[in-house]
Amino acid sequence: MVYFNNPEILACHEAGITVTLPKPLTSGAKSEGRFGKQDFAYLQEHDAYRCPAGERLPYRYTNEEDSRMLRRY
Repeated sequence: MVYFNNPEILACHEAGITVTLPKPLTSGAKSEGRFGKQDFAYLQEHDAYRCPAGERLPYRYTNEEDSRMLRRY
C-alpha cells in the first residue's frame, strides 16, 4: 500500500522538508510466483542466506561482472 504520492513529495521538497522513501520493489519475481530478494535473510555468522522455505544457501564463489565483484550463493 502506498502512503504518499508525487504532489505530496513535491510539497515537502518545496517546504524544505527532506523526504526519505523506501527503495521501490521492481522485481517481477512476485508476479511470476517466485521469491524476491527481500524474502531472503542474510546469516552473517554463517556467510549464508536463509530462503523463505528455511533452507540455507551457502557462499559458493565470487566473480567479476561489469567491474563489480559479485558473491554467489
